[in-house]
Amino acid sequence: MATKKKKAVKTPPQPSATDRPIIAQTQTPAQPTVPNTVYISFCAEVTTQTTETLLAVMAEQAARHTPRVYLLLSTLGGQVISGMNLYNVMRAMPFRLITHNVGSVNPPVA
Repeated sequence: MATKKKKAVKTPPQPSATDRPIIAQTQTPAQPTVPNTVYISFCAEVTTQTTETLLAVMAEQAARHTPRVYLLLSTLGGQVISGMNLYNVMRAMPFRLITHNVGSVNPPVA
């Protein structure tokens, strides 16, 4: 009885890492959704520190292109210069700003 020889199957050589084409895969980052309305609560005395903190939060909303911001105010007053600074910068913000008195709102005193 004759035995049949199996035919050897040649596998193609695998390309090395340097032979492979470089495929750049760029992934488009997901755009964060911007809420239409943001509520910010300010319940503090008007001082340099609290003014800077509030303005930083407002600037963040401006950078996010938030169209409308509600500012909920409750303050016992504070420094006049800080109150004026707060007023002037808030007026220049690019979003629609709506303020609500949610407690005691007293004017800054010298």
